[in-house]
Amino acid sequence: YGKSYLIIQMCKMWPNARFIICCPYTEVIKDFYASLSAQLGMNQVGMVGAGRNNPDPRIVCCVSNSLKKCKLDKVDFFLFDEVHRAAAPETAATISTLENARMYGFSASVKGRADGSDLETEAMFGPVIARSEYCDAQASGAVVPIHVFVYSCKHFHNCEYKLTHARDRNLIWRNEERNLLIRRMVDDAYDALGPEIHFLTSVSRVDHAVHLGKH
Repeated sequence: YGKSYLIIQMCKMWPNARFIICCPYTEVIKDFYASLSAQLGMNQVGMVGAGRNNPDPRIVCCVSNSLKKCKLDKVDFFLFDEVHRAAAPETAATISTLENARMYGFSASVKGRADGSDLETEAMFGPVIARSEYCDAQASGAVVPIHVFVYSCKHFHNCEYKLTHARDRNLIWRNEERNLLIRRMVDDAYDALGPEIHFLTSVSRVDHAVHLGKH
């Protein structure tokens, strides 16, 4: 909520500063590149990674695994979106070569890396200086409200299957207990939120859609 907006405003606030905007995800970087190019002009924005290599403009949007191709010695602001991913060993090693840049990280989940390297992220970017809670975003109209219904599946039968396909077929796609629980979820949501709501249930196989559709 608001991360991309804030990053773009920073690029506008310092019109002569050189920026690197980094993220592990190619699609996020493409979005940054498109938004900044539309607002500031294509001559001010370059992209490194995802098949491109243009590190010369004052604002460079970069996929993290291509960070070594950027001119790290000439950057004033280094902005890392999804900063909880910055502690990956190779990425962290490249970031450690930055000497003079102001560094800011953005993330919806700063804590909780599986490899326990949260403190490495804080060592690179510093402690959290601003936080926006989901309820604040909801109150401002920036995100939709979320209603959470929690169900237990601990009573479901469980069997060992040597083949992944057999496991998925018997425990997911054709699991009547599981499919009936999904039907119950739909009923409960209608009761709580009203009959005008719409549902999207995503499945990975047509087999599952057929068996779930019966209910």
